Amino acid sequence: MEASRRSILRYGVLALGAVAGVVGLTGAAEKIRAGTLSASSLEVSGTDWHLTGIGLQRGEMPKRGDVVTVTGVVSVGEESGTFRAVVQHLATPDGHGPYATVQQETHTFLLPGGAIFGMGSAAPGADGVYAIVGGTGRYSGASGSYLGRQRPFETGGDGTALFTLNLNPGR
Repeated sequence: MEASRRSILRYGVLALGAVAGVVGLTGAAEKIRAGTLSASSLEVSGTDWHLTGIGLQRGEMPKRGDVVTVTGVVSVGEESGTFRAVVQHLATPDGHGPYATVQQETHTFLLPGGAIFGMGSAAPGADGVYAIVGGTGRYSGASGSYLGRQRPFETGGDGTALFTLNLNPGR
C-alpha cells in the first residue's frame, strides 16, 4: 500500500502536535511542582477602613457623581499591607433618592511580595463582585475574581473589610 503525500503530511502534523502537547504538559507539571501554576483562594481581611471625599462629612453618604477614596490596612495571615481604592458613585437612571445605586471601584492591594489590582462594582452597603485584572511580584500575571465586603467608619461601619479572592495562575 502506497502512502499519499497528503497522508504523510497529515501524520507528520499529528506527530508534531503530539510532541508539542507532551512538552506543554511537562512544562505545566514543572510549574505545578514549583508552585507557580495553581489556582488558589486567598482571604484578605481589612482594618482601619476609611472613606474620604472632597466636602464629604462623616456619616454623609456619597451622592451620585461623587468620587471618593477608600484606604485601610489589609492582612493575609501574619502578613500585612495596605489597600487603596478609587470609587465613583454612578448617576444611574434607576436610582432612588439622592444616592447612587452603583459604585464603580478600582482596587489596589499592596501586599508583601507584590500587588494585586482589581475592579468592579457594588451597590452601596452590599457585597461587591470584582475582577482581578493583574498583579506584580509574586502575583504577576494573576487573574480571577473576588467578593468584597467593606464597612468604612465614615458610613457607619465598624472599619473592617473582608475579601475572598479566587486567583487563577499567572502565565
